[in-house]
Amino acid sequence: MTEATANDWLKIWSGRGVAEDAPDILGALIQANGFDTGAGFYAKDDWLEMVAGGARRARLTSQSRVLEIGCGAGAFLYALRALIGCPVAGVDYSESLIQSAMKHVPEGEFVVSEAVNIPFPDSSFDAIFSHSVFQYFPDEQYAKKVCSKARAKLKGGGAFCVLDINDRQCEARFHEERAQLFGDEVAYARKYADLPHMFYDQVQFCGMLKEVGFRQVSLIPHDAKRYANRHFRFNVLAIK
Repeated sequence: MTEATANDWLKIWSGRGVAEDAPDILGALIQANGFDTGAGFYAKDDWLEMVAGGARRARLTSQSRVLEIGCGAGAFLYALRALIGCPVAGVDYSESLIQSAMKHVPEGEFVVSEAVNIPFPDSSFDAIFSHSVFQYFPDEQYAKKVCSKARAKLKGGGAFCVLDINDRQCEARFHEERAQLFGDEVAYARKYADLPHMFYDQVQFCGMLKEVGFRQVSLIPHDAKRYANRHFRFNVLAIK
């Protein structure tokens, strides 16, 4: 993925946000984070199921301090606050999305930042999440740097949950079926011609996490069974 392409993605996300008076806040936050088409739609119940599953696997309590890398408008953290009530923080490179997160998750700490420049002290979080973000990184070296940074920000024994990662083995089928869900294959091809996704090998991804120092790495299943993209993506839990 070229620097120009990465900037194209930033333009997309910088044009999104949520109105302060949105009647359905969680639904609007989910849509602002990109889950607003047939190619990647999330119903609110499925979203809550996914977030609850992540919280359970990371063994969160109401006292756990949680960071999300690539938080977007704050949909994941909004749901986490409703379910667990724990303190939350988020980073994202889209200023407009961070503004929405600040409005709708006022208890959280939000900063406009690249994923490799997490502006929080080391060893300050019990868990870190990154949901459906790694596909927008420019290359695998960038992804590895993000994983290393995440480890540094975790307390000992802390959990890093990387969710909704594009599976390289499913790349061809991913585009075929997403185009069908999108409803217009030509329009889908046109929309994503200059907006490619990164894909990762499961074994290599887990190996990368071990290389940066995580002591325990495992694949975990999708908790939202009706999420269409789950057939093409995988999730990883890494413990510091």
